Amino acid sequence: LVLAYGLLYFTVVTPGGLFNMYMREEGLDVRLLGYFGSLAQVCGVLATFAVPVAARRLGMYPCALFFSLFQAACVAGVALLAARGELPLAMCLCAMSRFGLWGFDLSHRTLVQVQSDARLGLFLLEASLAETFSIAIFTASAISKSFRFLCQVSAVATCSSSALVLLSALLPSGSSSSRSM
Repeated sequence: LVLAYGLLYFTVVTPGGLFNMYMREEGLDVRLLGYFGSLAQVCGVLATFAVPVAARRLGMYPCALFFSLFQAACVAGVALLAARGELPLAMCLCAMSRFGLWGFDLSHRTLVQVQSDARLGLFLLEASLAETFSIAIFTASAISKSFRFLCQVSAVATCSSSALVLLSALLPSGSSSSRSM
């Protein structure tokens, strides 16, 4: 799960920063970017209410997997829409991806806190991986200059993260004890 979490930082599909810069370069209105940022925050807040409900009904690993897959689907959709030049729709899916990200983040944090005695070490490793992947995507952005390509790379990273969550949920060591959480 630690690597899955870190991979989520290898993305340009996140409100603000690089995503907004590319949207401005494509000529999108600043007000639209503001609405988009607000929608992303609302989606994230909604996830904080959805996680406890999903965890009670599904268990914590399936809950983490659900939110991870939701985010991956949104990011893959952003990559497809960006490739077709449908940027306002791509912005909406990017905002909706925050529901998946925040839901996964909350689920993941719960799993790490409950299932590991080495919590501090895991959180430090996660922070290191997140920073490394963030620097890597900024470097890729400086080299590539192709927003559509960077969206595709982001989709691969996010889908890979979901695959790791699925693999982790299927492993006997984690899935049996956490399904009832």
